[in-house]
Amino acid sequence: MPTRAAADTRRFERLLRRYVRELEARRYSPSSIVKAKAELPRLFLHLTEEGITDPRAVTEEHLVGYLRTLERRTTKKGQPLALWSRSSAVSTVRRFFAFPSAPG
Repeated sequence: MPTRAAADTRRFERLLRRYVRELEARRYSPSSIVKAKAELPRLFLHLTEEGITDPRAVTEEHLVGYLRTLERRTTKKGQPLALWSRSSAVSTVRRFFAFPSAPG
């Protein structure tokens, strides 16, 4: 029997696949799709660690917490993320929650 964490992970994975299909159907740029595939799993991991099991339960507070993690994230070389990288991540998350079929 799968664990609750595994079930939550699968729920977020299905949501990501559906979102990527929508981006493709709407002819978003390949770079937007790559960014979504890279950034959203990080967001979903953060939410899971915060105890969020249902994507519809995400609040502004959860998203602010995620933004704080972006401020602490570093590159492979140990450098803080550039402002542009953090801004790009925020844009990706914002676009995800703005989609009509997104949770919320």
